[in-house]
Amino acid sequence: AEYMGGAQRLELLKAATAKHNKLARDAQMGRGMDRHLFVLRDIDLRLNGGDASKLHPLFADPTYATVRTIVLSTSTLPASRAIVAGGFGPVSPKCYAVGYSVNPDFLGFVVSTFGLNTDAFAENIAA
Repeated sequence: AEYMGGAQRLELLKAATAKHNKLARDAQMGRGMDRHLFVLRDIDLRLNGGDASKLHPLFADPTYATVRTIVLSTSTLPASRAIVAGGFGPVSPKCYAVGYSVNPDFLGFVVSTFGLNTDAFAENIAA
């Protein structure tokens, strides 16, 4: 992998943060389409007695499987000297879960997965 300098990483972080904030605001306003699809699938599954083979064809589409696969899930911890680290679990087999805390003099984070290369991922965050 090509090394990125601090300025380039900072710009990428700013862009990712802006995108994340927009998606979070949209979700808070009821515009998070993934949640709507999740509920529709759940209702369909219940109406079909829990038989996934009877679900609407939309839920068998490869695009839906892609949308449904969460690869990065994050959670913040409050900035506090009393809380140095915490745990946060992955939500799918391909997910990296990152719990983090932003403090005045340090940034703490914990990464967990279901067997992915967590050490390499954490090393890239720390670099």
